[in-house]
Amino acid sequence: MKNNKLVTRNCPLCNSNEYRILLVLKEDHFTKVNKSYILSRISELNLNADQDYPIIKCNKCQMIYSLYCLNAENENLVYERIIDHDVSRRKIMAVNRRRYDVGVWIGLLDRLQVYGTEHLDIKIVDYGCGWGTLLLAAEGPGVKAFGFDVTSWKINWAREQGLTIFDNEESLAQEAPFDAFYCTSVLEHLNHPREALQTLAKLLKHGACGYITAMIPFANSSEGWTELNKRISSGLPLPKEINPWEHLNYFTVDAFRRLLSEIGFQLESEEGYCRFLPATTQKNDITLDVTNGKLFNNQPNTQQLLSEFKTRDLLQNLLLRLIQR
Repeated sequence: MKNNKLVTRNCPLCNSNEYRILLVLKEDHFTKVNKSYILSRISELNLNADQDYPIIKCNKCQMIYSLYCLNAENENLVYERIIDHDVSRRKIMAVNRRRYDVGVWIGLLDRLQVYGTEHLDIKIVDYGCGWGTLLLAAEGPGVKAFGFDVTSWKINWAREQGLTIFDNEESLAQEAPFDAFYCTSVLEHLNHPREALQTLAKLLKHGACGYITAMIPFANSSEGWTELNKRISSGLPLPKEINPWEHLNYFTVDAFRRLLSEIGFQLESEEGYCRFLPATTQKNDITLDVTNGKLFNNQPNTQQLLSEFKTRDLLQNLLLRLIQR
């Protein structure tokens, strides 16, 4: 039976309420493996420890998502009280985390240059910036960096580092439009990811380059979910990413690409680099063949450059997996 502190969700992609169950979790499956949780505070949520949390697959569009999300009060408790702020902050000080942040910025610079930016005079926004470390890697001469987030303790820390961080979208919109953007590890947390992307889209220049991630391991294959069920049956721990209190959406590559493209984002690679192109591109722009994952234009070295980018992107993806452990 559902606790009244949980909200039942429709599919976040197509709004259907028809589904099949892939996995059923209990609280212990995802709380005890999470080193960021202060377990003694979980009782503050006033939830039944034996509550079922189904992870389901939409019959209509095949999107995978958590059937329930926490209500606003309990969601706030998780982020403000149950997540250990010190443990979370230590993660951003890891060498691999810094390498990842700098590498993502270099990858974005690569694309800005390929698409015509020779001298920096840009605005960049990180939508869901958290601690703001990606912005710290990017900020410098010729780069005006802005962030948006709603987690108070992360906002306060980022502002202490000198960053401009907004906690309301109206104030952020006054700095638009932006030439470049980040939205990393945000969409999987949101009850309505489409609305968040639509809000971000309104802030961007046509052709803006960016980096969006929302992929969670195991979500992209039926074998992954079969393996997770086996782990539950065997009493083995699950990856901490499988967590219906925080991770509401489990995008496959196809679902992720479809959501982005419907709003005007062209995904260049599974690693997350993309452009905002809501209308037909200009004749001289580079165009994207999303089926083959290739870019073409009349610049002689573009294929070689993008091949080099791909190798770097894969390394960045590996770093991301390492720092999420």
